[in-house]
Amino acid sequence: MSGRIVPFAAPALDETLPHSVETEQALLGAILVNNDALALVSVLVGPEHFFVPEHATIFQQVAAMVSAGLNANALTLKPYLGDADLGGMTVSQYLARLSAEASTVSGAPGYAQIIRSLATRRDLIKAARRMEERARFGGVEVTSDEIIDEVEAKLQEIRLDVSRLTAPRKGLQQITDTLLAAIAAARSGTSSPVPTSGFKDIDRAIGGGLRAGRLIVLAGRPGMGKTILGLGIARRSAKSGAGAAFFSLEIDDEELGARCIADMLARSQYPLAYRDILAGQELTDGDVERIQTAALTLERLPLHLDAESGLTIAQIAARAKAVQDHFRKAGTPLGVVVIDYLGLVCPSDRYRGQKVDEVGEIALACKEMAKKLGVCVVLLAQLNRGVEGREDKRPLMSDLRDSGNIEEHADVVGLLYRPHYYTVNSPGFRDGDPVIVDRAAQQEHVLHLGLGKNRLGPTGNVELWCSVARSAVRDVQRW
Repeated sequence: MSGRIVPFAAPALDETLPHSVETEQALLGAILVNNDALALVSVLVGPEHFFVPEHATIFQQVAAMVSAGLNANALTLKPYLGDADLGGMTVSQYLARLSAEASTVSGAPGYAQIIRSLATRRDLIKAARRMEERARFGGVEVTSDEIIDEVEAKLQEIRLDVSRLTAPRKGLQQITDTLLAAIAAARSGTSSPVPTSGFKDIDRAIGGGLRAGRLIVLAGRPGMGKTILGLGIARRSAKSGAGAAFFSLEIDDEELGARCIADMLARSQYPLAYRDILAGQELTDGDVERIQTAALTLERLPLHLDAESGLTIAQIAARAKAVQDHFRKAGTPLGVVVIDYLGLVCPSDRYRGQKVDEVGEIALACKEMAKKLGVCVVLLAQLNRGVEGREDKRPLMSDLRDSGNIEEHADVVGLLYRPHYYTVNSPGFRDGDPVIVDRAAQQEHVLHLGLGKNRLGPTGNVELWCSVARSAVRDVQRW
């Protein structure tokens, strides 16, 4: 790296933070001289990793031009950057100087790694400063737990970002050795069991259960049973011995408890609707006794229910890691994390306001969480209103909001459909048409899970039994 590169002075920047203006200049110069260098470093750095804002702008514009098939150099780049004063130079002079002092293409990845490492260190320092500021000057309404949660979430966000670069790469022999060992353990019966969803038909369809590292997306319109199925999966997985964590960003903890108990009592002689459990006024002494018995059973399960709203995906990941550590101390592995639902997860500052990018970031972070923690993540999601405008209400993959981003990262995409919901809201049903009324009666407990994407199995339909009132889902043949 040349020491003759422009001495850049930017008084508005915090010079106490780790940075290297020279390294940023060297990388930009290499890219301007040979655009092929961009492909070598684009997986390592983005505009957000540069310390100098003008360097971020230059990098972003170069990437946009190269992506459009244009040659980006000091001459062609100038019209897109305006006439800013860069260290006492014009834009044209600055770009020309960068190109003249450029390093070789082979050195670009090394510079990119330095820039990325320094960006991570700045993020860590900013997180520490934020923690100190909140701890020193936060009002009485700011609790210590809130500060800890915020810091843990930020550190988890940084950790996930770094892990994308530092994850160890396995050689081919190591991969095949691991695969053969897993096959041998499975044949001998000594392998760790794959956590179950609690539904045999679902397990069979998706390749044997809730495999670690997988992201399963369950999507549907309101009223299709997303929460019922997601909560049922968490409770049944916990019942089988694998720890489960359910994060509800919409429903409070009392309703979650009522739904679990109603599900547990669904096959009893005296089933109860979860709304009646919540209301309480009409319950008999016998009902209360059965609820208390079910509650004691529920408390003994390795099931964590978290009903705090407004969480980012980094905060959810940090909490899931804490749950995993807690379960591990008790001798129980965490098998599944359920998030209800994607649309209510708070985006990070990075893509806030850019809906497609927000969804993509959350879906990717869920997949990374699954791999990092060694669990299956079940992400519930909302379908768009396109379903309502069709005569056939059965959902399609195209009905999934920003489906390209979600489908890209998901191993399984399940589309939920309850025909009964649409039948009872049809004009014929409201008018008392006997054919429509009879159809509604036949459909009351039908839930279709259409597998639009299924990495370890065929696409198709799984039919389940469902009671919305009891918040219960069952395999059809078992009911």
